[in-house]
Amino acid sequence: MASSLSSIFGAAAQQLQKLLPTRGLALPEVEEARSARQRLEHAPQTQRVLQQTEFLLAEIETIPQTTYTAYRLFRESGERSPYEAEYFLKRARLSAAAASVPRPDRFTRGCTGLSLEHL
Repeated sequence: MASSLSSIFGAAAQQLQKLLPTRGLALPEVEEARSARQRLEHAPQTQRVLQQTEFLLAEIETIPQTTYTAYRLFRESGERSPYEAEYFLKRARLSAAAASVPRPDRFTRGCTGLSLEHL
């Protein structure tokens, strides 16, 4: 039984190997995006977004936690403000941090485990 399974998987691997590109990139758009990163970082629209979100990064280490208790109270009473205030502040700070990833110098406090090697 084990030998028949290995032959099945071996055949599938050989078939998949034929589908791989022999030269060049499998996803050329990824390489294009990597090379365009510098252009995107210095684009006027990117600079505007970074300026508009600067104040959110001042307290990036204190991202509000949305608790189940607050959510449950919202679901039961319909009162949105206690839950949504923390929810939207959390979203705004995380979005600002994500927009700042190409520029880690903009936020270093509270982000000790951040690794940007993959970018």
